[in-house]
Amino acid sequence: MLTSPSAPVVGNALILGDDNFVTVVDNNGEHKFQFGQGQLDTPNGIAIDNQGQVYVTDDSHGFQIFSPTGEWIRGTVREGLSYPIGIAVNDFGTVVVSEFHGKVQLFEPGSPKPTKTLIPGDSDFKEPWGVTMDAEGKILVVDEGSGKIEIFSPEGDYLRHIDCGILGAIKSVTIDRDGNLLIPDKENDKILVYGERNKPPS
Repeated sequence: MLTSPSAPVVGNALILGDDNFVTVVDNNGEHKFQFGQGQLDTPNGIAIDNQGQVYVTDDSHGFQIFSPTGEWIRGTVREGLSYPIGIAVNDFGTVVVSEFHGKVQLFEPGSPKPTKTLIPGDSDFKEPWGVTMDAEGKILVVDEGSGKIEIFSPEGDYLRHIDCGILGAIKSVTIDRDGNLLIPDKENDKILVYGERNKPPS
């Protein structure tokens, strides 16, 4: 259902709640519209590409893609994904999805199935959650089970990691306009900030 199909998602906040749809609100918290009813079963993660298209991970459908005004475009097959959680997409259409059961999958542009599994340098993922990409296209994955941010090249090759030293307390990461990493630490009720070259600021 679209309550306002002419309102684009860009510039607004998108919220995934307990119901099986996406709610769009503006910067003042005013409800604009909602979408995804009938297409989404259990939505978990959300990302927006440079064209304003919305990507939503869904337990039953892999991930679904919607237009900037909420119309369904297409979805991936469930095969190859096990309880997808986090999702990120870059300017070229490459999609990265984390899974509840410990895998992180890369989808090349337009591919309905995973084309590469990301593998950290020292061991397998323990509990991967949040995924994002920086301005250079590098892939950052939060591994809650190890307390690390694993970093990969745009092609999915392992580069290095950041050890946050906190097990079971970090689930997401975002990047500000200056390139700093912001990581919510739910155990200590604070935001960890990693600055230049991803080192904690002094």
